[in-house]
Amino acid sequence: MKTGTDYIDFIKNNEEHFIAGIYNYCDKWCEKCPFTNRCALYAMERVEEAASENLPAPDENEKFWKEIGDILKKTMELLFDLSKEKQIDLKAVTDDQSHAKDQVVKKSDQSSLLTNMSYGYLEMVKNWFDKYGKDLVEVENAYDRVQRMDPGSIGSIEIRDLREIIQWYAHQSYVKLKRAEMERDKVISTNERSGNIAVGSAKVALIGYQRSMGAWGSLIEYIPEAEDDILNLLVKLERLNKCIEYNYPNVHHFRRPGFDDKNG
Repeated sequence: MKTGTDYIDFIKNNEEHFIAGIYNYCDKWCEKCPFTNRCALYAMERVEEAASENLPAPDENEKFWKEIGDILKKTMELLFDLSKEKQIDLKAVTDDQSHAKDQVVKKSDQSSLLTNMSYGYLEMVKNWFDKYGKDLVEVENAYDRVQRMDPGSIGSIEIRDLREIIQWYAHQSYVKLKRAEMERDKVISTNERSGNIAVGSAKVALIGYQRSMGAWGSLIEYIPEAEDDILNLLVKLERLNKCIEYNYPNVHHFRRPGFDDKNG
């Protein structure tokens, strides 16, 4: 078994193995990250216990997030159909955001609107789990029993995975948007040219919300009585995503080291 000193020496002697700065643009969910083996910060934070940890292999995590991406496509189709049925305009953003487009508004004011929306979504998530949490646990337990009896009867994305995705990104994306604001305000106040951390943080938040949409869309299948409340959450997320894109026009073009580099 390697000691802490062994890991530190490994990091020092294999700098080219790690992707420079990758930890600046991640969602801090190491257990689900396909790049832990190329992150120097991950290695440094775990020099004592890294050898004994039992985390999924990077390729397993990559497969997991690909499946979530496939689910997101189905969720967007579902959202489109339900919003059309209930006459909800998904192209619309909040009245405040529309107002911001037509007036000269300080960047900090627009950012406040964005983080207020993000915090509002976080509160909606808390309220949803207060309302349906017990029902969700019962469904989770039922599916756990089925999977123990017949492991091949249920897909690899489990209900607890969906719950963890929603709960993790509800908070983490809010934190990332707060960081994006602070970094962007710093760039504005100091006339710095680079706003990479701001845009990168906003992209991490956006990806988190998109993954959350996929998870919410799947939960409708398991708790159909929560359809209307889940639809409200999906609409909130879609409008939140549009506001991120409005405030950070280059968010989709920004490339995070490793994550957005196929040959990273």
